[in-house]
Amino acid sequence: MNILHITLAFLGLLFNRTENPTPSANFSVNVPVVACDTKTYKDKCISNMLEGFTFLKSFGLDGKGGTQRNISASYIFSKGARYTVMLANASAQTKGLGVKILDPNKKEIINSYAKEKGKYYPTIQYQCGSTGIYYFDFYFTGEAPDFCGGAVLAIKR
Repeated sequence: MNILHITLAFLGLLFNRTENPTPSANFSVNVPVVACDTKTYKDKCISNMLEGFTFLKSFGLDGKGGTQRNISASYIFSKGARYTVMLANASAQTKGLGVKILDPNKKEIINSYAKEKGKYYPTIQYQCGSTGIYYFDFYFTGEAPDFCGGAVLAIKR
């Protein structure tokens, strides 16, 4: 008798049936979501770091398939230091991925996207004039190939 139950249970699993099926009008489809591998893009930034700059911090930029368009971060900048932010995504020219650096008053200082040229720059630099907390607004636009990327902050004293 146990063999019969095991065989029926196996056949039920095989044909997706149960002994007591419950009818349901609701159903859902699971669409696989490809994970955002930010490490690959952070590593790409690090390997392309400009000569004379020292690594400070990396940022994983996961736009969650386009549902999260902005990612914020901050860092304390020191007066007189030159900072660079390098970006990388699936596009060779970081199309669809940008960063704005904001001063301690959250006023935009620089943007990696040049609106007048319609161009995304993979690297921007800023010479700090005043010590304080500076803010990063990393953002994805509809041009982003996969809403995934990485960034690296580096310093040159």
